[in-house]
Amino acid sequence: MKTYLKHLLLFCVVISVLIFSVWVYFILFSQSAWRVQWEHGVRLPASASRIECRGDAWRLFLDRSALSRFEIDSDEKDAFVQQLLSRRQIDREGYSANGLLVPGNDGIQYHYRRWVEPSPLLQRGMCESDTGDWLYWEVRLGLSKKIVIILYTDWN
Repeated sequence: MKTYLKHLLLFCVVISVLIFSVWVYFILFSQSAWRVQWEHGVRLPASASRIECRGDAWRLFLDRSALSRFEIDSDEKDAFVQQLLSRRQIDREGYSANGLLVPGNDGIQYHYRRWVEPSPLLQRGMCESDTGDWLYWEVRLGLSKKIVIILYTDWN
């Protein structure tokens, strides 16, 4: 009986480690619609593609941030933006005329600058976040009639 319990305990530990490993993989390395939805609390259109995610939201505590970029078809832009505009808009000094300001987070600033350089700004705003303290968003014109969406969620 003791051997059976040892094997059962070992099995449970191995399964727990595997489940935790899969969770860590998806949180740290996944570039998926699931990660964007989890970190920013938004529904992505079916056409969402070329998804990139950066940040340290996976920590689940303390000061953290999430930055995501993806492309959608131009005919889905209005519906996506409407879900952001339906939230309470925030008017504060969280962004400047040049775009997003994230003091003290050079990694996020690097990716943000790299993503926005080639694409003209169409629309932007800051609103309440379902997952963080606030959500900054931009809509930019991409290549071949695609729309580029950039989302930044911050937790303090």
